[in-house]
Amino acid sequence: MRVEFQDPSHDERVVAEFVGLLERSSSSDRERILASVQWAAAKLGECGVELASVRPTGSVITYFIVRSLTGAYQLDTFYQSAELKTVLEEIFTRLLKSSRTVRIRTLTWTVRNFNKCVQYFLRKLSK
Repeated sequence: MRVEFQDPSHDERVVAEFVGLLERSSSSDRERILASVQWAAAKLGECGVELASVRPTGSVITYFIVRSLTGAYQLDTFYQSAELKTVLEEIFTRLLKSSRTVRIRTLTWTVRNFNKCVQYFLRKLSK
């Protein structure tokens, strides 16, 4: 998914903070850091979806690991309802240790990417 922040300076800061925290940490600390970021994504985790990574591309690309067809549909439901945007704002605010909520201007998940995800699970189920 592509995330565009209201404040463009957050693009590089979010990625740098996320990568920096992980690079400077021992493996046990990395697990703790990822767990503290994941607190905001608990609803996603309940249906088998996890935030995997972020990277800059003029905006921030977020990667999710979807473990089931149900998870793909649940992620789409969160995306359509804007609940996913709220969860990501909480995660990025926490990463930047910001006193003000980091606002996302747009969050984009293309129909093509959603369909690819669903087709993957449908192929696996048909085997």
